[in-house]
Amino acid sequence: MNKNTIRFIHISDTHIGESINFTLYGKNTFNCTRKLLELISAFNSPFDFVVHTGDIVNNPQNNTVSLARKLFRTVNYPVYFITGNHDNSDVIKEIQTDTSHCSQSSDLLYSFSVNQYQFLFLNLKGAGDGDNHGIFSKEDGDILCNHILDKANFEFIVFLHFPPLQLDCPWVDNEMTLLNNKRFLEIIHCSPAKIRAVFYGHIHNQTCINHNGVIYSSAPSPFCQFRIFASDNEVRFNPDIPVSFNYITVTESDIIVKTVSETDICIRQK
Repeated sequence: MNKNTIRFIHISDTHIGESINFTLYGKNTFNCTRKLLELISAFNSPFDFVVHTGDIVNNPQNNTVSLARKLFRTVNYPVYFITGNHDNSDVIKEIQTDTSHCSQSSDLLYSFSVNQYQFLFLNLKGAGDGDNHGIFSKEDGDILCNHILDKANFEFIVFLHFPPLQLDCPWVDNEMTLLNNKRFLEIIHCSPAKIRAVFYGHIHNQTCINHNGVIYSSAPSPFCQFRIFASDNEVRFNPDIPVSFNYITVTESDIIVKTVSETDICIRQK
């Protein structure tokens, strides 16, 4: 690996609640998130930063945001956040770590650059009222397109909360994906700039897809994973999972995605 190699950790969907005793799908989300951050701190492979692709909290109340800040302000590595359908922009302002430096051009978009890469974060809104889709409006598309055109000399790594592709899972494809995704995909795949990868969350599970030369990948939730198979017509979940995260390597030629669990880290430390 050469000097242009970037490594980062991708996490998502922590759903921190209003108290340290809050549970969701039978799991304590505060404890699972704390364990996740402890595992990342114990991980002895190099990485440059961590990205959280949304649903940081389960409900953006004062107590909830305070608990999230308490957890994430204890880490000694940069963490970048985007909003999920359970968050809002105030959550990110409250918990963004002091070591995370970026340029914000609008409420929708912020970014930072390392070498030839630009890391681009999209704070898209959820449909709301019990609808778990994400919204990609015309205005969102214009802002994203103009930003990429203005920075076309960079190679882009894009982050959002909602899956922009169909995932061959009936309930996810019907209930969880990004609305107006056709416009999003047109921007990603028809841009004069080089878009290397798109990372997302929301589905509580890891995926990795090569779609027309661009890598699309999601990170697991630390407390509960949804089943996302072709036979799943309704929501099913498995809370009995090891805490895990995705470890991403970006090189000049490849995007490498590895899922790391607490079992892997325990083995490495023996």
